[in-house]
Amino acid sequence: MSKFFHTVGIIPGADPGWTDHIKVGLLKGLAYGVGGSAGAAVSVNVVGIFPASYGVFPSVGADLVVNITAKTAAGFTVNIEPRLATATIAAGTLDLFVIA
Repeated sequence: MSKFFHTVGIIPGADPGWTDHIKVGLLKGLAYGVGGSAGAAVSVNVVGIFPASYGVFPSVGADLVVNITAKTAAGFTVNIEPRLATATIAAGTLDLFVIA
């Protein structure tokens, strides 16, 4: 049987209360739809059970701007928009790394 040992390091200036444990999750291949007209944004609601305080780090393989809003313990909204106002969003997927 394998044994796993983990060490959690804390960055200087970070909350020292996080030294005892850490929770992480990866949501891969979350689909988003077509943006429609030039410059139009797309929103994706992510529903789940999350801690009271957590961070969400998006990764998308296109020339898009992604931000997270409406974070609660019940989920959050991923907002996707083209970097250029003249561009449109094609359907695709993104990955989300969640850490608490």
